[in-house]
Amino acid sequence: MKILLIITLFFKTIFQPIDVIFVGGLDGAGYKSLNEQVTIFKSGFGKDKSVMAFRYNDNSNEIINAITKNKSAKVVLFSAGCRHAVQILKRKSIDPNRIWIIEPYAPNPKLSAAIEGSDIPKTNIYVGTTQSRGKGIAAGVLSSKSSGHWASLENVAKQIK
Repeated sequence: MKILLIITLFFKTIFQPIDVIFVGGLDGAGYKSLNEQVTIFKSGFGKDKSVMAFRYNDNSNEIINAITKNKSAKVVLFSAGCRHAVQILKRKSIDPNRIWIIEPYAPNPKLSAAIEGSDIPKTNIYVGTTQSRGKGIAAGVLSSKSSGHWASLENVAKQIK
């Protein structure tokens, strides 16, 4: 019986579809680690959901490959991780309806231009109350309705699940 449980858990781990591809924000000293960011996100999205996580400074091509291979996964870009939206939104093979942008650093003209030049729904972009939390990145976007930057992960996750 114990062996059957181990085998079942092994195959569930190997073959479980990815629900979310998550690209986190800054994670050095003074910030939440990537694991902590994922935990906060999953508290709103679902603790049982499968999340493939990337750091904000990982290679865009690796992230794009993961998105391409996991066609049903939602793509969540948070804070500094939103910088990858510039490359991701250029890919016509990636459905922009699968992409959510949470509290990007707003004084980023390349990101603003990528958002305005793409078909990503503005309802998939959530901003906070300051430029450092995305305010002003584009017209018609939604408020994260969060008391703080880290709280936006859980609040927005509840809305996109």
